Amino acid sequence: MDEERQGSQGASRMDPSSSTSSQYVETVDGDPLESPAARSLCRRLFLGGFALLPWLWFANAWLFWPHLQRQGDPVVRKYTQGSAVGFLIASAILLPWTLTFSIGGPSVVGQDVFQRWNVAGLDLQSWGIGF
Repeated sequence: MDEERQGSQGASRMDPSSSTSSQYVETVDGDPLESPAARSLCRRLFLGGFALLPWLWFANAWLFWPHLQRQGDPVVRKYTQGSAVGFLIASAILLPWTLTFSIGGPSVVGQDVFQRWNVAGLDLQSWGIGF
């Protein structure tokens, strides 16, 4: 019943197998997802980004790109906007760090700082996860 009240918030289509209309959420590839499934997927991708997987934020923002450009389902829009912001923040942190260490190396930050911040030099066996 709640889905039918949100008629203006998503693209409404008739399901050929039933006489009731259900809400659909538009995705970037044009394949509509049912509103509950889209909300669940959008929320899972948003929360998954906090598990140090910012590419999930990118995937979420890309998949539901139409909701960043115009009004749509408010729940999907909220999580999509959060994912876009999270990806931009993560990129602003990771990109300079990656470029500094892959291109410049110790000549840019100094040998001492490079050794302290170099992730490749971590002793994983001391943490019990070494190979």
